[in-house]
Amino acid sequence: TKTEMFLLTAADQESGTRDERLSRIIRSKYEAGLLTPYDHVKGYARLSRWMDRNVSRQSKQQILQPLSSLLMQFCDRPCYKDLIFIKEAFERLLLHSDHVFSAMNAPACLWRRMGEIYKGNREFPELTGVDGHMMRGGHLCIYGLIVEESAVNY
Repeated sequence: TKTEMFLLTAADQESGTRDERLSRIIRSKYEAGLLTPYDHVKGYARLSRWMDRNVSRQSKQQILQPLSSLLMQFCDRPCYKDLIFIKEAFERLLLHSDHVFSAMNAPACLWRRMGEIYKGNREFPELTGVDGHMMRGGHLCIYGLIVEESAVNY
């Protein structure tokens, strides 16, 4: 199947530069149907629910003001190809961060614009007291780990 081909491509790397190998993995993931666009509406709804439960009305307005320009971009409904391109760039960043995170001894994580954490190094869960599996796939949001004032400033 195409999923199996993706797994084989990822596991059994052909020679080439790092960028060439990353491109092959991402292309294989796309061809397998595993590279789907990020749902910005869902991400915004999650952030909005968190704000309703955790921040004051004034803080919510301060958080929403800079987000409004980002949200307006998605009201124009970018085409599917553009969304896939954005997702591909994020996937490339995730793959590249493996090398960076393994070389760091300081807590670090990578999150999307809407706050979902997609990767954290070993030190980040130790700092936050959160299980390491929560640092992958957007299960946890960065704004859930910070105080209201920091969320407003972020």
